[in-house]
Amino acid sequence: LEGKISFEDAAQKVSEDNESKSKGGYLGFFGIGKYEEAFEEAAFAILSDGGISQPVKTSIGWHLIRRISKRSGADKATIREKVKGQMRQGVRFQKAKYEVIQSLQKEAGFKERREFLSVFSDSLDQHFYEYSWSPPQYTNITLFSYDGKSYGLVDFADFCKKNTKSRLRAKGNQDLEELIVNLYNEYVGEMAIAYAESHLEDRYPDFRNLMREYEEGILLFEITKDMVWDMAASDTTGLREYYLKHRRDYKWKPRVKLTNYSIRTADPNKVHPFFKAAKELSPEEMKKKFNKKGEMVMYTEEVVETGAETLRGLPLDPGVVSTPKINSGLKITTFKKIEEIIPARLKTLKEAKGYVISDYQDELERLWVKELKEEYNVNIKKKTLRSLIKD
Repeated sequence: LEGKISFEDAAQKVSEDNESKSKGGYLGFFGIGKYEEAFEEAAFAILSDGGISQPVKTSIGWHLIRRISKRSGADKATIREKVKGQMRQGVRFQKAKYEVIQSLQKEAGFKERREFLSVFSDSLDQHFYEYSWSPPQYTNITLFSYDGKSYGLVDFADFCKKNTKSRLRAKGNQDLEELIVNLYNEYVGEMAIAYAESHLEDRYPDFRNLMREYEEGILLFEITKDMVWDMAASDTTGLREYYLKHRRDYKWKPRVKLTNYSIRTADPNKVHPFFKAAKELSPEEMKKKFNKKGEMVMYTEEVVETGAETLRGLPLDPGVVSTPKINSGLKITTFKKIEEIIPARLKTLKEAKGYVISDYQDELERLWVKELKEEYNVNIKKKTLRSLIKD
């Protein structure tokens, strides 16, 4: 309808939403959570004002959405992050975070020398609230430690330097002492979480086993890639030698060359001349004979192995034409003609290359595993192995 009727007029004429229909489909501004997810995803995916979405289906029907305008920060990802930020500032979140950090500190043998924080505070002035602030040179006095790992005054000063947003926001709202305490507590909390993340494998044996399995899996993948997969694909000499040694494994069965005809008519009386001529003429001769006033004859050619589903019920003799099938809906008639029977033969390396590479990979892997077994003694604990087998 583009150019023939406006979006508003179309909405007034065909929309089934009685609430917005009289307003030309206008919904006003909306954010996430008001409509179904599919509707919101399509709306927020429109890139420019005036853009129209593809048809989108919800539980109440189909919709076309036109973007009129967009408020800054109103995209779904931004709103989601904003909501997450608000949740993090919530009392329940902060309480839960505090309890987790307390638990981690107890587990990690947290020790602190908070009295040395005053060394940092006493060296600051109002310049600390500015973007360009740089920490002075400090002796790296230890402020706290987790499991024997120390975090000093220099580390904390670097944290404050990087935490520009907190320093800028605090200007005029927090005095220096309060701001330093807040930043220190945040730093202590972050290091507690970092400690926990670095000791996940110690705390959770299942996770440790999973990580070990993951690491060993990647290692095995990389070694196998170098020793087997890439080798089979790049070793052209070895591949050819393997093919010549096993070429009798790669054979073509007897094959049939077919022509699939499509005739633009569903009238049985009009099909007969085409059917009769196909027995005698080549595909190109058929087109030349019948396509003088339009494309009445179309065809495709294919080669299939004997036993293929497409040959079911068809005598395997050159010149045989299948019974025509009439499709009244499409107004078309189809039939097949066997052009040639191709005898069985060995495949060339080019024809069988995919299969040869796969088999050559298996051969390389077998030889590699054999070599490893000869180099390393494998001792299987049969009793332990049997204990893993459940009845």
